Amino acid sequence: MSGILFTVQSVVFPIWAFLMFRALFGISRRHNAATGQPFVGPIAVFSVYCAYLKDPAYRGERRLILLFTALLLVLIILFAMAPRT
Repeated sequence: MSGILFTVQSVVFPIWAFLMFRALFGISRRHNAATGQPFVGPIAVFSVYCAYLKDPAYRGERRLILLFTALLLVLIILFAMAPRT
């Protein structure tokens, strides 16, 4: 059982990581286009993230990230509870 869970985790994690990095680079790209600044400062980061979380254009991406995050957490819990052989 733990081998199957580990295999599924090894497939889900790279997908989750890809989605997270795509979202973070997209947020950075959006900020660069709006302000012309290459980096987001520590104060401005909150407004940039809030804009991402409120924008309806990213609703599907946010839901997909939430789905894979929940799936990954469930897999981690199940793997921790699985009997070792």
